[in-house]
Amino acid sequence: MSERSSHLISGAELSVGYLPRLHVPSSRDPGVSGHGRLQQIQAAYLQVLADRRAEEFRRGLTLVGPHRDEIQFLIDGRDLGAFGSRGQQRLAVIAYKLAETDLISSETHERPILLLDDVLSELDSVHRDMLLSAVSSDGSQVFVTSTDEDLLHHPNLANIPEARIENGQVIKH
Repeated sequence: MSERSSHLISGAELSVGYLPRLHVPSSRDPGVSGHGRLQQIQAAYLQVLADRRAEEFRRGLTLVGPHRDEIQFLIDGRDLGAFGSRGQQRLAVIAYKLAETDLISSETHERPILLLDDVLSELDSVHRDMLLSAVSSDGSQVFVTSTDEDLLHHPNLANIPEARIENGQVIKH
């Protein structure tokens, strides 16, 4: 995670794990590495795809693939899905997204657009301030939505143009 995003989780160590549903050999398995591991993963996917093909057609959806895998967030080694509050879970995803914007920026030398869709209502005032400070200082174009107009009146949002949707019309303020 980036330094800019890590302060959102109060100095705790945030890590992300990828948990495939398909059983593949562990990178720690002796004798499995590099190209051989890739071949084993490919063979495992092809076998499972073949085994589940009829069921996928019957149900009209895919049962195997990365869209069925899990991303696990850990804070100080503890699974946030099982042990974290909703706020901690939300902050972990936001920290991950901020780290992602930093990575995109370092690779492309352009800041990505950041959309914060009604996230402010899910955070306490301290974490709301931390988030808005982090996103306002990085030069990204930021879109912030909220169902609570009061949450948009924050010093770090003062330079963002405001619009309201009323009766299906976008009204600039």
